[in-house]
Amino acid sequence: MDTGLGQPLVEVRVKDGIFVGNVTAAHDEDFLVMNKVTHIVNCAGGEVKDLFEEIGIEYLTFPWKDSSASINTTQMFDAQDRNIEQVVRFVDQG
Repeated sequence: MDTGLGQPLVEVRVKDGIFVGNVTAAHDEDFLVMNKVTHIVNCAGGEVKDLFEEIGIEYLTFPWKDSSASINTTQMFDAQDRNIEQVVRFVDQG
């Protein structure tokens, strides 16, 4: 399915209630509601908006930009593990 964002919907169920997906999945309200998504970690907040706060979805947004050429893990996995600790706390809230 292509939602007009230039990417097909890509999501992977990690375990019950936890998904990893692309911008198309994060912007597909039907997908989010159907799967009872309550929290989204936006790792591309420098270019991808948080769209569904008004329906109760909470966001943890990092101001990074997505690079289709590579996966930049140095931003998520900083030397002090601050970012990953933030993500873990946020996911635990959900």
